[in-house]
Amino acid sequence: QNKELVEYMGPLSRTEVPIAGYLDGRFLSRRIDRLYINHNTKTIVVIDYKTDIDKERFYQKYIEQLAEYRRLLADVYPGYSVACKILWTNDFTLENVI
Repeated sequence: QNKELVEYMGPLSRTEVPIAGYLDGRFLSRRIDRLYINHNTKTIVVIDYKTDIDKERFYQKYIEQLAEYRRLLADVYPGYSVACKILWTNDFTLENVI
């Protein structure tokens, strides 16, 4: 059992969280698969679910997607640290990305 993953599935997290804003002059509207927010520690963890078996094929695209989430969240939650992870559903591993 992955204890880190269990924490992110608890009461401090939400699924399918919409977020929108402007990045570099263009409007973006996105939906975050799982968002964990701990207001006591001012930490946020974004978990994006990916079903790929070939983890490298779209990896750069995924990094860019998570970087967008991170920047949008920084505008909404100034002073919070934001970490982004991918949950690979084919083998249920949790990878720290940014």
